Amino acid sequence: MKFAFLFFLAAAQAIAADLILTWTDNSNNEAGFIVERAPGAAAATATTFAEVARTGVNVATYTDRNLPESTEYTYRVRAWNQAGMSAPSATATGKTSLSIPGAPTDLKIRPNDPSAVWNTPPPFRGKIDMNGYALELDTGSVPDTAPTPKTKKPKKAAQ
Repeated sequence: MKFAFLFFLAAAQAIAADLILTWTDNSNNEAGFIVERAPGAAAATATTFAEVARTGVNVATYTDRNLPESTEYTYRVRAWNQAGMSAPSATATGKTSLSIPGAPTDLKIRPNDPSAVWNTPPPFRGKIDMNGYALELDTGSVPDTAPTPKTKKPKKAAQ
């Protein structure tokens, strides 16, 4: 005998390159849930969804991890037991975040050289390449004009 019940799939919440799904378990006889995903946010068809995970009995959450950054997915969930699968839930769409790259370290200014050098590249915290660096100068701590160099007069030779 097949079973049918309704459950609510919450909108997927983005944490960096992970999406967290939650839903309400309205059944009392499931063996678990099947999480299905389709690319994009457009109206997905039955053929665009693919199974990405199965949860256990009474588990109403799933974290889809290590996804590409700034990418949108549509999800649906089905309950299942020995008799078969339920109809799919309503869909929910989520988009992964774009993480901020790590800051460079060991910044040093070389005297009499207008360039800045850092020895350690920034830690890689995302899944995409950085576009570059921004070097900022705090003009509040730099005088408007360079100081006049002091010169020493040569000593007169003893006669």
